[in-house]
Amino acid sequence: MSPGPLRARRRFRTRNALVGVVLLTFVVGVFSYSMAAVKQDTFDDLDDAVKDKAIMDTKRAAPSVEDEKRAMRAAAAFATESPPRSGGVLASLKWGVPPSDRTGCAEDRSNP
Repeated sequence: MSPGPLRARRRFRTRNALVGVVLLTFVVGVFSYSMAAVKQDTFDDLDDAVKDKAIMDTKRAAPSVEDEKRAMRAAAAFATESPPRSGGVLASLKWGVPPSDRTGCAEDRSNP
């Protein structure tokens, strides 16, 4: 960088450093206060019934082993299913995709 811009920036170097230190101090202070406020809370004000309900809801939402096995079998069957072989390579690339011969048509002409 040329000497001109360096001389022009020199005036603001101290002020910019001071503003940076003030902002960093503010951020560290807010973070420290927040952590101290959360750390001192013991969460004793929560009812045991609410805790038990939350635990039961979590257990109910989790799938059973049988459900997971059933889903894995269905996924494996779908993954090993082969696409139709008519039309060569392009047909296998478009397997399961709606036809794209009328892309952009606003009206549906499939039902006359």
